[in-house]
Amino acid sequence: YIVQVMDFILEHAHKFLPYYEFDFQTGDWNHFENQENNHPINLDFDEVINAEKFVQSQPDNCENIYKNCLDQAYKLVSDLQTPENFVVFESKLEDLMFFYVIRYINRHE
Repeated sequence: YIVQVMDFILEHAHKFLPYYEFDFQTGDWNHFENQENNHPINLDFDEVINAEKFVQSQPDNCENIYKNCLDQAYKLVSDLQTPENFVVFESKLEDLMFFYVIRYINRHE
């Protein structure tokens, strides 16, 4: 499953770029329609130590869940086109970047 997901990402991730915005200040990628972080990190040590213990359960049908997730991903990507409007930055910045950007915020000259 992991190999199949990685293959999907390598082949199709760029098609999702028009729907995400890169934040130069934090390095975060956020869906442009959902900018708010709904799950802030809690750094209160006492609260974390005293939190209820998390118990992970394993579903019985992992193989079906994985297959359904990949099927949904391929169905979603079938309607997406390869974007052509990547932002071009000055060469010094371009040399440091290992990804394309279409939307961005918090870039200071």
